[in-house]
Amino acid sequence: AVASAAAKWHAFIGSGELELFGGKHFTDQVYGGSVRVPLGGALLRTDVVATRLDDGDWRVSGIVNVDTSFALAGRTAYVFAEYYHNDFGVRELPDTPLALPEALVVRLGRGEVFNLMRDYLALGGTYEWHALWNQSLTLIANLEDTSSLLQTQLGYTPSDHAALQLGVVLPMGNAGDEFGGVPVLGEGATSGGAVRAYLRWVYYF
Repeated sequence: AVASAAAKWHAFIGSGELELFGGKHFTDQVYGGSVRVPLGGALLRTDVVATRLDDGDWRVSGIVNVDTSFALAGRTAYVFAEYYHNDFGVRELPDTPLALPEALVVRLGRGEVFNLMRDYLALGGTYEWHALWNQSLTLIANLEDTSSLLQTQLGYTPSDHAALQLGVVLPMGNAGDEFGGVPVLGEGATSGGAVRAYLRWVYYF
């Protein structure tokens, strides 16, 4: 009840790849698969995971991603689109976090999922302004309550060993929406809903 074990099978199918796996995670049975297929100059990837809980219920989560890179004004650009379904999530947030499903709360606590609700769409890209400078822009939208999260990051890489990152995270949504600020711990306290900025220096040695 406190361990995980799994087996995975991988194969090349034409120009694509296929993976199948099965295992036991804590008290759950977990089965899934991944497919990666080139689409012209783009790459389509999908992961699907079916979890059988110890009470016999099934949860099926998955993600579909397509991305590509190309030259724009003599520089490299990269764009992606992604849909994510979290079958442990809720379609409507309850008035109190204490009413969230136990299966969701357990996985949030273990760091296995990071979303409270079910369906999300992400769009984003990266542009290389200079050989040492690049900028990324990502929009994550909750398709249930229409709140969203916008993040941009400017990166400077002076060498193979170091990088400087400056970013801003802007939530967009009403109070009570997942990205607009969810009430927790009683009246007046919320999770999320605030503009955040960060400055990060990374050095590898």
